Amino acid sequence: EVNLGLNRAKGKYIVIADANISYETDFLKKMYYKASQDDADIVLAKVDYVDYNRDICKASEWEKKYFRLPAKAYFNFNDVKYDRFNTFSYRITDKMYRKEFLDKQALRLNAQGNGYGDIGFIYETIIKAEKIVYINEIIGRQNMEFKLRHAQIHNWQFICNSLMEFQRSLKENDVWNIYEQDYVNFSLNVLLHEYALAKADEIADIYSEMKNVWFEALEITAHESNYFYDQQLYEQSRYIQKFDYFWPLVKSSMGMENQ
Repeated sequence: EVNLGLNRAKGKYIVIADANISYETDFLKKMYYKASQDDADIVLAKVDYVDYNRDICKASEWEKKYFRLPAKAYFNFNDVKYDRFNTFSYRITDKMYRKEFLDKQALRLNAQGNGYGDIGFIYETIIKAEKIVYINEIIGRQNMEFKLRHAQIHNWQFICNSLMEFQRSLKENDVWNIYEQDYVNFSLNVLLHEYALAKADEIADIYSEMKNVWFEALEITAHESNYFYDQQLYEQSRYIQKFDYFWPLVKSSMGMENQ
């Protein structure tokens, strides 16, 4: 239980590690040095993916967006000018938190949190932090196979409910008008990212749910093209809204309904 550990921890800084990540031996030293140097509330770092079968490494999606972070010693969430939620990783295991900051803001993880259940915690801490810093280094690598098993670990319904809970939190904290556009773009990114990782026997159902339920619930359908930062994702969402999932139709036309 992570929250139990957070409540009992006595140190100045907190790291929530992941057994599926191979961390560099000196990652704590590097993050602690950066945190103490600037008296930061949060330290960001990079975790890449590694394919041991092919002996290659691949940058995470968020590493490619580090150019958006302000080029100064420390910054806060509002210093990032656009697409803020997609700029930061929605993983908890590449960050270091100042314990006093977490306690003062009464920030703890969702009781059901395991990745997507932690979205609220991850972004609430980033929104409320006065000082965020980052080290432009890879502190660990996650096995690519674990990423590919992601959809088996994170239930689709739980992911969508976590996004809805995050939406509710933004509205209750009176910051929805400030972050609505960033949130809608973030939700679209998460849905299509998870759809791409879905198991073959779940793709049709997920496609249908996005089309008939989640695009509207997450307020994606309420906006036109110029509202979206990534036009490719927007066009993909428009395609899903317009057309039924094609594979059942193909099988029906070929007399393969039961295959």
